[in-house]
Amino acid sequence: MLVWLTDWQIAEDHLLIEVGDSVEWTVYPADRDWVWRLFGDRLAIDWQLDSYGEAVEQPSRRVSGRVAELSSVRCRQERAPEGRFRLSDR
Repeated sequence: MLVWLTDWQIAEDHLLIEVGDSVEWTVYPADRDWVWRLFGDRLAIDWQLDSYGEAVEQPSRRVSGRVAELSSVRCRQERAPEGRFRLSDR
């Protein structure tokens, strides 16, 4: 199972996760629009860790397991000609 963790969530909750760690989390549906803006059809992420997820009525799933892999994503924003920001994969 692929689970999205945001940098602010990792920092705020002081999550120190390594490959091989056992985890037990409640996960919530990932923001599909945001994931699509980042990855297009290259990567599908269905669930995210959100320590505030219970504040909104939404589906959730309790999961437990061992961390098999960690990946990091960075993106930058650049101003589009129409004045809005867009994500850049450069």
